Amino acid sequence: MQWIIVDKGVSKSSILWITSRGVISDEGRSLYGKTPRCVRNIFNKLFWVKRRISRHRTRFTLARRSLAASGTINKIVLIGEYQHTIDEKKRLAIPAKLRKELGKGAVLTRGLDNCLALYPLKEWEKLADKLSKLPTGQVEARGLARVILSGAAEVDFDSLGRILVPDYLKQYAAIEKNIVIAGVFNHLEIWDQKQWDIYKQKTEKSVGDMASKLSEIGF
Repeated sequence: MQWIIVDKGVSKSSILWITSRGVISDEGRSLYGKTPRCVRNIFNKLFWVKRRISRHRTRFTLARRSLAASGTINKIVLIGEYQHTIDEKKRLAIPAKLRKELGKGAVLTRGLDNCLALYPLKEWEKLADKLSKLPTGQVEARGLARVILSGAAEVDFDSLGRILVPDYLKQYAAIEKNIVIAGVFNHLEIWDQKQWDIYKQKTEKSVGDMASKLSEIGF
């Protein structure tokens, strides 16, 4: 069975097809997973008015509280691995595909495992809010907040899509020339190529063990 959703909650109306394979845009692009549970979850978040078109088709016209308003469509998802270089002036080009998700500005800071983390402004605000709520009485909490917040720097993209990497962050991540930019859902990680290769080789060997441990907590 197939339905049509006409989304009235965004600046430009779009049609989404809800099928047994998941949610597909009018351009044929899959927006969500292919499981019935995913489809049910999406319907639960919507505020819609339905109108039957035929025996097997129903049109759902969304009110102002729509997919976009619920945050279902507009979630930032950054994925992929990209190889770049940093020039002598410490400028690093961010792929256009990723810049679109990041928006006009971003925040660059120290990441985990000696890499750098590049956050869209909205995601950075969420992280900063979580850090502000950590118990200051715990040494680990204070240390994590200091390392991430004190190392943060707002960065802008120049006309070529490049950002400037401060010296202290470049030293923290042991960045030389060749860079790997990795998408990690809501932010980017920036690694020195050699450090990334070492980390990836080590991690890939233990993927099975990590999956087994995560399955214990329902992953």
